[in-house]
Amino acid sequence: GGSPFGVDPVWGIAANKLAYQNSFKMKISIVIGVSQMVFGLACKTSNCVYFKRWRDLLLENLPEYIFLLSIFGYLSFLIILKWCTDWVGLEKRPPPLLDTLLGMVLRVGSPIEDDMLMFPGQATVQVVLILLAAVAVPWMLLPKPLMNWADNGYVVIEADGPKEEEEGEDEEEGLVKERVKKKSKEQTKQEAKAIHDAHGHGAGPFDIQEEVIHQSIHTIEFVLGAISNTASYLRLWALSLAHAGLSEVFWERVMLSALEAADRLHPLVAALAIFVAFAMWAAMTFGVLMVMETLSACLHDIRLHWVEFQNKFYVGDGYAFAPLAYGPTVAAYKAEQAENTDKSQVARLVSVTSRGVSRD
Repeated sequence: GGSPFGVDPVWGIAANKLAYQNSFKMKISIVIGVSQMVFGLACKTSNCVYFKRWRDLLLENLPEYIFLLSIFGYLSFLIILKWCTDWVGLEKRPPPLLDTLLGMVLRVGSPIEDDMLMFPGQATVQVVLILLAAVAVPWMLLPKPLMNWADNGYVVIEADGPKEEEEGEDEEEGLVKERVKKKSKEQTKQEAKAIHDAHGHGAGPFDIQEEVIHQSIHTIEFVLGAISNTASYLRLWALSLAHAGLSEVFWERVMLSALEAADRLHPLVAALAIFVAFAMWAAMTFGVLMVMETLSACLHDIRLHWVEFQNKFYVGDGYAFAPLAYGPTVAAYKAEQAENTDKSQVARLVSVTSRGVSRD
């Protein structure tokens, strides 16, 4: 029998070695990529639970799971099923997975040919998964902004008025400033908390148009990104293929050629040729495979973590930058002192008045 785990070493000397290794590395790259993206969604789930963002969890994170797993999770399942099936024993040619995925999307509800069938009930399962993916898109797009709009009283911010109204802007601005000055500290803290809970959509009143645009961008990015990000993980296949090809070329063209030529040369010349060939092979292996290839793989790995993985949960809104300034701090301190002074004067006045009333 073959190797119980991993790749059978006999493929290293097989005539169709390259075709087999290409197919295997391409498929395992997709499985690794989908697994990491699902882990990214799990990190988003953890964030939603930790910060108690139940609306984001149910109206954004859950449909993301459904869309990603119904298409690319199903593709990963087909890859593993194809690996685990004894096609030789079934006397059947393994169906190409790309044709299966395209047929699932483009021929919804059509019967599957016998030579393309991988398990019983496959057509029904694919129809259900496509319907779930189709439902997940409006699920991500509409409910969240509409519920946020309902929480803010269905208020619609109108566009700026005509230029004739600019004359009264100064007066209105003055009134607004007076109202802002009269607000208590407690109200200001509540407003700041509300702005922070809005996840960086900006200070000010709620704008349904801005909210819909923001959610539309997120939905489009996730749907298209699920396709492009999965394809981006194929760079793992390309890097592995390039590394294996270079190592094989270096060994065959340099070291193996010297060993084969040693039989036809004088022993001293053969020893010198093998020494020089080994030095060249070791230098190219270290310089190209261990330095340049390692650097290239590190850069691709960082890109996959930053773009394909972290965009599933990392938002980067943070907090608005507040530069260090003593003016507002001093003004707030003076206002607090004046308020305390007024309160103490009122308290004294009340105490004096109460004493006078008690004497009478």
